[in-house]
Amino acid sequence: MTTPTPAAWDRVAAGRAGGISWIFARAIERAAELARAEAAAPRPAGVPRRALDVGCGSGRLVARLAAAGYCVVGVDADPAMARCATAGLAGGEGGGGSPAPGGLGGLVADAGRLPFADGTFGLVTATSLLGCLDAPAPFLGEAYRCLAPGGALIVTATNRASRLLRLNYHLPRR
Repeated sequence: MTTPTPAAWDRVAAGRAGGISWIFARAIERAAELARAEAAAPRPAGVPRRALDVGCGSGRLVARLAAAGYCVVGVDADPAMARCATAGLAGGEGGGGSPAPGGLGGLVADAGRLPFADGTFGLVTATSLLGCLDAPAPFLGEAYRCLAPGGALIVTATNRASRLLRLNYHLPRR
């Protein structure tokens, strides 16, 4: 499978790519809802208001986390995606509108070797990333390592062997 461009992935992440792309959009929406609830809840002492979105893609969730008040970093293995996530923070979700508060942008990093100190983040998110990894264990270990004690991990999974996903690739695109 070829790596999608940031614009193509953004259409999928927004649920506008046809087929079952709505699954990816819903995963981002649900992660954002949970992150907003986490931001509004009383925080244990020492849990930072920093969030990390691993496999940030075009930055849709990064922008929503920043809008919820997190100082947020998105990481993606694809440099074009990391640049797109940074641009989205500078211009609001979808590249238009006002800058999101608290946003830091996107970095290029491997999900299995995150370049952050232990306990750096109060929230780590990853939407639809697990199906893209050959093995999820290194990412999950890194996510746990980067979380501050009392922090939250929000992960959604899309099974890449799913018949629905295979069907989606064969559906006509508008």
